[in-house]
Amino acid sequence: MVKCDLVSGRGMGFRHGRNFHNHSRAQVVAVYDMDPDLLAKLEDEFQVPGYATIEEMLENSSAS
Repeated sequence: MVKCDLVSGRGMGFRHGRNFHNHSRAQVVAVYDMDPDLLAKLEDEFQVPGYATIEEMLENSSAS
């Protein structure tokens, strides 16, 4: 199983995140975006923890 963190959900980020999320051997485990509204959408879409800073995500994500 490949675990990945999604950095920003703008444009292609959402598309790539969905591809990982829907792949049987991949799993999105954390999301990051500096836009609070977009971060909330990412958390809802992937049902994973969201972070407002990359540093916080890297400290807490199981993919790191």
